[in-house]
Amino acid sequence: MTNNTMNLYQKVAKIKGEMSSMKFSKTGRNSFTKFNYFQLDDFEPTLEKLCSQYGVVTYFMFALDAARMVVVDADDPTQKIEVDSPVDVSFGKTSTKMQDIGAMQTYARRYLFMSFFGITSKSLLSDLRLKTLSLINLYVKNDNMPISADLY
Repeated sequence: MTNNTMNLYQKVAKIKGEMSSMKFSKTGRNSFTKFNYFQLDDFEPTLEKLCSQYGVVTYFMFALDAARMVVVDADDPTQKIEVDSPVDVSFGKTSTKMQDIGAMQTYARRYLFMSFFGITSKSLLSDLRLKTLSLINLYVKNDNMPISADLY
């Protein structure tokens, strides 16, 4: 395999570092709430290439109420990191139960990848910071309470 002098956490840190320096385009569009989002195709090919380069393997396990991503060191398969997330399958959103399960699995994979590997959008963070500051300012103006907020 590759990079067998690093442990799993060091390999993941390298992958996160390389991913953070890359720009990804959000190709998904939610027309109802009018926002763009990352689809798996936006970052997964790059992530999989880096995982292969550093000897890291990921796989997923699903239940109706939980999803698990397992990150394994290909050089030492005894080294694993497991990341769990609750999920919800709301049957009836699509035409079949299997499609609902597939949609849940796709969402879970995307969010687990993004959370674990630190895949973010700088514009999303800036927008969130601005919205948070606007809410704080609104609260301060309405209640005449002095608040200091440093969101960096």
